[in-house]
Amino acid sequence: MSDSRESPKPEPSEEEQRLAKEALSEFEQGHYEACLRKISRLREIRPDDAKLLLNQSVAEYSSSGCQETDKFIQNLKLVASKIGVNIERIESLDESDYCVLFFNYAVIQFHLKQYRTATAILDKIYHLVEPSDEAFFVRVCFLLTELYIANSQAEKGIKILNYLEKSLSKAEDETEGATVQPVPEIYRGKICQYKCRCYMMLRSMKVCKREIKRLYEPNQTTSSAVFFKANFEYLRGSGIKALKILNATPQGKSSLETGECLTTMLYNNYGCIHFALKKPHLGVFYVNKAYAENDLALLQLPKPQGQGLSGRPIQTLGLSKRYEILHNLGVLLLHCNKPLEAFECLVDCAQVYQTNPRLWLRLAECCIMVYKQSNEDMFRLSERLRCIVGHMGANLHRKLILNPSVNKSLCLRNALLRLPYISGNEDSAAAVAGEQRPSAENYVIAAPPSNPMKASEIQSLRCSVLAASAYVSLCLSDYVMALHFTDELLKQGKISPALRYLGNQYKAEALLYLDKVAEAGSQINPATVTDMSRRITRQKDDEDKEGHEDPNEEVAPWFPADVNKAKAVSHYNLAVIHSIRGDLEKASQHIQQAKSLFGSQWPTHLYHFMMYLQLLEGNRMSLQSFFKEHYGHTTPNRPPTKTPADWSRR
Repeated sequence: MSDSRESPKPEPSEEEQRLAKEALSEFEQGHYEACLRKISRLREIRPDDAKLLLNQSVAEYSSSGCQETDKFIQNLKLVASKIGVNIERIESLDESDYCVLFFNYAVIQFHLKQYRTATAILDKIYHLVEPSDEAFFVRVCFLLTELYIANSQAEKGIKILNYLEKSLSKAEDETEGATVQPVPEIYRGKICQYKCRCYMMLRSMKVCKREIKRLYEPNQTTSSAVFFKANFEYLRGSGIKALKILNATPQGKSSLETGECLTTMLYNNYGCIHFALKKPHLGVFYVNKAYAENDLALLQLPKPQGQGLSGRPIQTLGLSKRYEILHNLGVLLLHCNKPLEAFECLVDCAQVYQTNPRLWLRLAECCIMVYKQSNEDMFRLSERLRCIVGHMGANLHRKLILNPSVNKSLCLRNALLRLPYISGNEDSAAAVAGEQRPSAENYVIAAPPSNPMKASEIQSLRCSVLAASAYVSLCLSDYVMALHFTDELLKQGKISPALRYLGNQYKAEALLYLDKVAEAGSQINPATVTDMSRRITRQKDDEDKEGHEDPNEEVAPWFPADVNKAKAVSHYNLAVIHSIRGDLEKASQHIQQAKSLFGSQWPTHLYHFMMYLQLLEGNRMSLQSFFKEHYGHTTPNRPPTKTPADWSRR
């Protein structure tokens, strides 16, 4: 609520000043009816005063429990028309007198999750308002920091908070004397909370730890402090400790008062922590409970009036966390090897979070998993038995019948389109010439509802999308595009050894199908396979060198996971290439090396190829022995029968 202390012409009388101060006092104490009576008396004296009309609108809105949102927006527009501005156009805000009006409109936009609009307004207000108006200046700084966090711009939030602390300390210094006084207690806790959130987003763990110690007082534990401490431990990789902290969460206020359902957040956090602990099934259990609690909280809300925003408190407009929970549930189901259920959850999220490239990659992974769930399936006995469909005939005429060997591209295309190119890195060579690219330094993009992505994470995600795109193109027999994606993947400056390995294998397969057999053979070299880690070596900030791992890194199984298996696959692929070129001797050498590297368990493809190779060589006796050794249930239990050619040689 604004104070009418600024003197319009004619100057207010002593009676008007007294009524204005009393109205402000009643408003601050929450006595809105008494406040409205004072304002009504002032409006009788000054019927055309726009500030009084604004104050009356704010008081009426507060008196309704912040439920008549549509009426409040109309009143704000009415006040704006009286002073000749348009609150929907930021260019109209050119004087400090209009700041309170635009601030109220920005609050509405914030609760409607129109963060960019609200940020543009608050940015301008921040440069117009004077720190001398302490109460209003603090509100502007807090809301602007909240918006920066929502927009994944934590660095800007830290600057605002540091300036706010400095301004409040100076204010104390001017009144008390030469020594600088600390920030008033009424603001200290809120500033500390915002700093914790910003430092967590920046992964500045050491600085964040100091702020949490200031916030976390065992004798006065709040739910916010518990959540901060648990989130801190979660980011440090201490999932068990985070669970213990969350178990001590005190009872919070009603969701109608805070606009947030504590039990929903608690169960959702349990699910995320169990996911980090590599227990996705437990995570699904807790996230499902979070979904149920979210629905229960929504049922407790009053029914809205008509199609507008009125009928429920403004803080509850963002109460529903349905899509955030669905996103978490989809990722968990994907790690539980339930791609169809995961796809149903994630495709609903795509209606809201269309700009999240991670989400589109997850959708593509669901489709890929439906097509082929895991590379480790080819080591199972059931897959090996599928090499032989059946048999026909009997005795000398017995024959074995051998088995011949989704649209995911749209999701991957969307993921690539939503990934910006970063300047100053080798992967920017793939960008369009002359395109303005953001700098890698301190660059962050929002990816709601998941965590924002830094430049290194963007580059890593691009590599994953390119690898998946190459695989999908090979499955769709689009070998030209597969070759294009593998070339782009191998050009990336920062790429994990595992993805570089996949890029070489996929490129060789694409070249092979394009009848470039010699080039395909030169693309694979088992001797160069020395590392199969999925992490990109990157330097961390000095503040964050605590030896803790990202809780979400490498939670999914991977094949080939070790160097020997990767070399075995390379030898197998080289054997296939040499057999196509007709060099059966080299093909046999490579397949023998692959067998020794695989160990006792061989993949199904190896059985297929060994049968094929022996058929090409015409080695019937060896093939029959192979069937007896590995598929004894399909062959008669007697020694191999000589062919007529063998009889003629007697």
